[in-house]
Amino acid sequence: MSSVLSAVCFTLVVTGATFAAPVHAHASLEEQAKVSVQAPDNRAALTRRYLELTTGGIDKLVQQLVSDELMGMADEMPAEQLEWFRANTVIILRPHMDGLIQSLSDDIQTRFTEAELEALVGFYDTPQGRAIAAKQMEMGGALNQAMQGFQMAYLQDLMTKFCGAFDCEATTRQAAGGTKPAKR
Repeated sequence: MSSVLSAVCFTLVVTGATFAAPVHAHASLEEQAKVSVQAPDNRAALTRRYLELTTGGIDKLVQQLVSDELMGMADEMPAEQLEWFRANTVIILRPHMDGLIQSLSDDIQTRFTEAELEALVGFYDTPQGRAIAAKQMEMGGALNQAMQGFQMAYLQDLMTKFCGAFDCEATTRQAAGGTKPAKR
């Protein structure tokens, strides 16, 4: 895999870490409240506070993960490209995170009762809760790195077995308008 493709894949995987860890609301919380599902109770406000408490610092975490990975790629990629990734990853990620945050916000409001959200906010609004939230984000990064190796090994094994059962080259030719592939 080319070093540029590796960097792009890594960026996508880093983004995946945000799914494993709490997600940071980059848009203003007031903007999210306007478009979020209007709950008849206090769930919208509690959801915003929960996300605020559990995701502070995600930009720094993503930037650090990207910087660490790019350092390891210094011999494989031109410095100009490394710097571009370092400078632009979080900036480009931000609008995509906004949509993710909105969908999570709506889902949180639907899944959790007001009492459950009050309990979550009550816990995460303590020093111990904030420390745990930070560690959860860090663990998201570690989980992401473990998942990257798992996904590559699994997909390679899956496709090897698939191509053992079917003629993958013929499937590619068929997709390009050639003849139908034969089953092996």
